Amino acid sequence: MPEHPLRCGPRDRTERALEVQEGSRVVSRVQRGLRVMAAVGAVALLMSSSGCAESAPPPRVAVKDAPANPPRFTLAKPGEGGLTPGAKWPKACDLITDSDVRAILPAATAIDHHGLKAEIEVTEHVRLARLRRMRVPQRSCRIEFDLPSQEDVGPAGSSTRIQIDLDAVGTPKVAQMNYDEVGDVVDSGGAGECHRIADSNYGCRTGGVVFTLDGSTAPDLRFEGQQGETTTFYGRHVLHEFVKLLLAKLRGAWFREARGGPA
Repeated sequence: MPEHPLRCGPRDRTERALEVQEGSRVVSRVQRGLRVMAAVGAVALLMSSSGCAESAPPPRVAVKDAPANPPRFTLAKPGEGGLTPGAKWPKACDLITDSDVRAILPAATAIDHHGLKAEIEVTEHVRLARLRRMRVPQRSCRIEFDLPSQEDVGPAGSSTRIQIDLDAVGTPKVAQMNYDEVGDVVDSGGAGECHRIADSNYGCRTGGVVFTLDGSTAPDLRFEGQQGETTTFYGRHVLHEFVKLLLAKLRGAWFREARGGPA
């Protein structure tokens, strides 16, 4: 007879049953793991095919230099006291056209101009300096347009704004009297003088014209060459190109008419 006979008692049957049960648990855990992995893969495939997967951000918005030699304006000759009558001031919305916007920001779309009339006080000079109230049919212009946004993967854009305010139009002497030298001096390209009052606010004088320019854009935009925050870059760099454009357009404008017509 064998030294270790086969044991078939109740205890032995119980141990064998427990071993089979434990093996089933291991198999069950492996199967569950495989099912979870398959489910995760299916969800990832579904998100990718439905456009939910993370997409690459759009390219940065290009910023070009302002045109070096834009067409200059011919302004009405100043009247007595050195001021040009308000009705003869240039229309603010004519100062920056759609083509001008696209020359500096080629990606701009849906460009819209909103002209605003105003009644303002301007300093004139007859014998002594004095304030004169005048009505200007279109003293200001708010220009709004869209630029591609980081959060926008479709054709729609993010609204960007530029506003121009004419503060005085007349002789260079009257322009000087109405110009406040407040803020940091900025490069005017030799066409006048400008001060940046805040990141997105400029006050400028050229020839016989004084104007203010400011603007805003969405903080999620990204521009080519941008360092730091979007709003600061837009104000200090993008808007500065529009300032240089206006200075070049308005430089010595009324003198050309005074000498017998445009040059």
